Amino acid sequence: MRATTSKVVAQGSVAAGRIRELNTDLDHLLGRTIVSRMIVTGRDAVHQVVDKFMAKRDQLEQTSLKPAPPESTF
Repeated sequence: MRATTSKVVAQGSVAAGRIRELNTDLDHLLGRTIVSRMIVTGRDAVHQVVDKFMAKRDQLEQTSLKPAPPESTF
């Protein structure tokens, strides 16, 4: 009976160790996924800001290239 109990305890200990390893692996994978999403989200945000800036710059260039209205003479 003791041998069986010792064997079960040993197997349980091995299983618990493997579960801890799997949890660590999962934590690493989830961490990478979260970081990857943050990078993508940040990159998308930067692209949006740059796009808005470029559109505003183009708009300003268009308005500055228009000929000035003629001076009104009274």
